[in-house]
Amino acid sequence: ENKKLAVETMSMRSSAEEGGLIVPMLAGASAGVVSRIICHPIDTIKSKLQVEVVAERGSWSRLLKTTLHHEGAAGLYRGVGVAVVGSAPAACLYFTTYQVLKEKLGASPACSAYPFLAEFGAGFGA
Repeated sequence: ENKKLAVETMSMRSSAEEGGLIVPMLAGASAGVVSRIICHPIDTIKSKLQVEVVAERGSWSRLLKTTLHHEGAAGLYRGVGVAVVGSAPAACLYFTTYQVLKEKLGASPACSAYPFLAEFGAGFGA
């Protein structure tokens, strides 16, 4: 059983970092949650603007005031749970894929002279 745990632990470690893949996974998931919490009110107002009848459409500031008046701050965060559940794994996957690709490409002879190529390729591949 100790051997199995050691193999699983080694498979979760990346060559460049002692923390392995756990660090970019947690960083990605955390970034996804934080960005969703910060940006969700903007998305809520945008969605309400898209649904309104063209004749009644006003500015985003009018809609923000109306939402806060009728629904309170909670109205801006309606549906945030679903958004967080979707964005956390997506950001986790993106950050982890980026990290692994950056390490693999950085180890290649073609990218060793130009490290930005590894970062560009990792961003493109992720």
